[in-house]
Amino acid sequence: LGETITYKITVTNTGNLTAKNIQVTDSLSANEGQVIATIDSLAPGASQEIPFAYVVTEQDILNGKVVNEAAAKGETDDPDNKPEGGDEKEDETDDVDATLEVVKTSNKQEGQKAGLGETIEYTITVTNKGNVTFRNVKVDDELTGLHETIDELGVGASESFTTTYTVTEEDILKGHVRNEATAAANPIHNPKTGEDEIPKGSDEVTDETVAAEGALGVTKETTSTPKNGKTYGLGETITYKITVTNTGNLT
Repeated sequence: LGETITYKITVTNTGNLTAKNIQVTDSLSANEGQVIATIDSLAPGASQEIPFAYVVTEQDILNGKVVNEAAAKGETDDPDNKPEGGDEKEDETDDVDATLEVVKTSNKQEGQKAGLGETIEYTITVTNKGNVTFRNVKVDDELTGLHETIDELGVGASESFTTTYTVTEEDILKGHVRNEATAAANPIHNPKTGEDEIPKGSDEVTDETVAAEGALGVTKETTSTPKNGKTYGLGETITYKITVTNTGNLT
C-alpha cells in the first residue's frame, strides 16, 4: 500500500508507414484512458519510451493485483490506415493485512496498589496496523461496561477511549484487578485465499490491590451523668455507648 510502481511504456512503429500524432493512454492514469503522452511521429521501426508511475491503493490490495493497460493510437498519410496497439502488465500486491492493535493502560503507576473503593481510570487505544480500512470496529470492556463503535478506521489511524472502574472487596480478596479490552471489525475478503479476514485484537492490564485487612476498632464512652454531677453512688446506673467500627477493607 502506498508503494510506487514505475512503468516503462515502449511504443514501436511496427508498420511500414510513418505514424503521426500518436496518443498514448494508460488505464491507471488519473482519469482512466487519459492521454499521458503524445508522440509527434515515429518512422517505421522507430521506438519511443514513456515513463509512467502509479501509487498502489487500498482497492488494489483488495483486488490482489494491479492491472495496467497501455495503448497507443496514431495517424498516417493514408486516412484509411490508423495504427494502434496495446499491452497489459499485471503486478501482484501484498496480502490483505487485517492487524488490529489494542493497547490498554491504567492510571496506576508501577508498584502502586489500588485500595478498596478507589477508582481506576483506563485508556484503550485501538490502531489500524493493517493495509486496508477497517469498518464497524466494536470496542468492548466488559469490566467497566464500555461498549463503543468506530464506524471507520483508516490505515494507520488510532482512536482512544477512557473508562473507569471502582475497586471492590472481591478485588481485594483476589489481590488484583485484571481488565481486558477487545476490538473486532467487519470481515474483509482476502482475494489471495478466498477467505475472510477478521480484524481483531485485545489487551489486558493487571493492577495489584492493597493487602486484605480484617480490622475492628472499638471505642467506649459514658453517656450518663452522676446524680450529684461528680461521682456515682451505690446502686446508681452508669450508661455506656460501645461503638464497633470496621476499620479494615473486608466485610
